[in-house]
Amino acid sequence: MFADTYPAARDAALHFLDTLPTKPWHPNILRFLGRVRPKSRLLLECCLSALHREPDRFPRYRDEDMVAAELLGEHFGGDQEVLLQLTSGWTVDSPRQGVILALCEGWTESHLLDELIEALKNQRLELTYATYFQLLSHKAEPEFIFHRLCDELSKPIPNKWIFSDITRPILRRLRTDDQLAALLVERLYQDPTPSEKASFLRFISVARGLSTGLREWCIEEVDRQLSGTQPRG
Repeated sequence: MFADTYPAARDAALHFLDTLPTKPWHPNILRFLGRVRPKSRLLLECCLSALHREPDRFPRYRDEDMVAAELLGEHFGGDQEVLLQLTSGWTVDSPRQGVILALCEGWTESHLLDELIEALKNQRLELTYATYFQLLSHKAEPEFIFHRLCDELSKPIPNKWIFSDITRPILRRLRTDDQLAALLVERLYQDPTPSEKASFLRFISVARGLSTGLREWCIEEVDRQLSGTQPRG
């Protein structure tokens, strides 16, 4: 995590990684290379190694997938040669989850994402929450994203780990999608659930800041909750 702050440790780590025949994919190693070898062949090889590894018997979301995808998008996004390497052996009906994450980070105009959203609509595809919402954030209509968020928040105990996975794509979409932002604001004025109050307001404030109207809504909401006549959100 801190090897790049010490020249001797940094050089030893880079020498070790350069000579490994099989490239490692631990998130801290990927982040280290992103800092000291940006846009390098070594960084590319390690990220691809993470995303092309053999899938688990019981697939699950893994941190190295997201880190590798974000670094590929940041350092190699739009590179068609890298895209070919990334999607080697690609099949829409059985894609690797990490590859979809990487496409969403760096190749958002790829026709492969359109194929994936069609497969999703036809129920030919099962995705983790992180991958599902990454794909939705680029390809779904705002109304659909809004209703999916409401569905998640309507569960008896919303899963905080799921929301840690979907926050990044939702915030990214909100920064550019006025219609989705308007849907969240409108819901706040329509007797929202406590979970919707907390989550939608947080999404809006981080992505866009609070308008005067929403600041007034916050003050009125605090007054209602402190009065003891309303359930606390």
